[in-house]
Amino acid sequence: MLTDREKFIVHFLAVAIVGAVDGKNIKIVRETITKITNARGRNLDFDEREKIIEELNEEFMITGSFLNGLKKGSKELSGDEDLV
Repeated sequence: MLTDREKFIVHFLAVAIVGAVDGKNIKIVRETITKITNARGRNLDFDEREKIIEELNEEFMITGSFLNGLKKGSKELSGDEDLV
């Protein structure tokens, strides 16, 4: 069984991904996350939810920088374009 923290992370990521793909306003995404949290993660207080969101956002930024570095690095490597 998932903990309330794990449930929150799953729901946050699902809503954030769908919101990004659909081009939703961040305010609407946050409101949806709040509604889901109130229904599925009742034992998490506001400060704990905000801490989780902060940690996830930091991880997204680090991963984004890492992936951008990989993308830039792959352009500089020589090789047979037919294999790509």
